[in-house]
Amino acid sequence: MASIVEERIVEQGVTFSAMLIELENAMLTFLYEGEKPKLGTVAIALPIGGPSSIMMGDRYIMATRMIAERISSDYSKIAIVSTFVRTLGEAEAGLILAKLAKKLLKARRREG
Repeated sequence: MASIVEERIVEQGVTFSAMLIELENAMLTFLYEGEKPKLGTVAIALPIGGPSSIMMGDRYIMATRMIAERISSDYSKIAIVSTFVRTLGEAEAGLILAKLAKKLLKARRREG
């Protein structure tokens, strides 16, 4: 059975949410502005130094790809990450998305 972990943070008066769905061989992660899940730029990364690439989208490419690579490396699973941010520039959004991903993965470790 898949496990699901959710987290939220508020930065600059805006709510950012995250959802992690863990499968036996993959981690599906959605990081998005607001409280309703949204699909955005999507990256996929393979474990143990395998390749990563952007599958769709053109915003926050570096942050999306880096988060996918980190998750894949940490858990030795395929990582698919989607990021959706509407109101911030790439540098600001990248920092917030990284912070949110870190909080999400910490919650996942607590749940075991």
